[in-house]
Amino acid sequence: MRRSHEQGGAAAVPVVVYPADLRPGRRWYWLAVATALAGLAWAAVVLVLVVGSVDSFQRVPVPGTGQVSLASGQYVIYYEAPASVGGPVPLGRINVTPLSNPGAVGGITGYSGSLTYSLGSHQGTAIAVVQISRPGRFLVQATSSITVPGARLAIGPSLTGWILTGVLPTLGLILAGIVVAVVVAVMRRKQRRVILIPPPWPSPPSAA
Repeated sequence: MRRSHEQGGAAAVPVVVYPADLRPGRRWYWLAVATALAGLAWAAVVLVLVVGSVDSFQRVPVPGTGQVSLASGQYVIYYEAPASVGGPVPLGRINVTPLSNPGAVGGITGYSGSLTYSLGSHQGTAIAVVQISRPGRFLVQATSSITVPGARLAIGPSLTGWILTGVLPTLGLILAGIVVAVVVAVMRRKQRRVILIPPPWPSPPSAA
């Protein structure tokens, strides 16, 4: 029997078997892509909101004076200059004085850390923080050691919150999409089974 199989049989054929009940479907790849795209879409939405926030900042010339209306809270003072003007922020002084009776300034301090932005026609650097204890109208006076045409002070909320709101969810969604794609690829690969299908045994000779 063994001799007959060795002489007439062919080599075993490897066949890859995918268990349908365990192997994840390709729709999981689409889920990974959709998750990553959701992260990019969120980044675009946050960018639009940040641009709108920067456009709404109240501005005064540097050097010069200007009036602004501020509610109670903490504001960041940014130094803005045209993109064609390089170099560090020039030295100067900033005074914020209440113009209306209820208005009050809690204090002005230098900005700790580094925060810059370049959005459209606005390029700014955070230089100070002002605390408004009571809302009202205020006179902002700014001096500068160097006169830069087009330089201004922009007063508005901190952009740090927007950065965290945009960057962290965006990175989280993109990384989640990558992880899902990698896990699905690994699972699909592990679920493959390679088996050897032996060749058919030769038929026994028929009796004469």
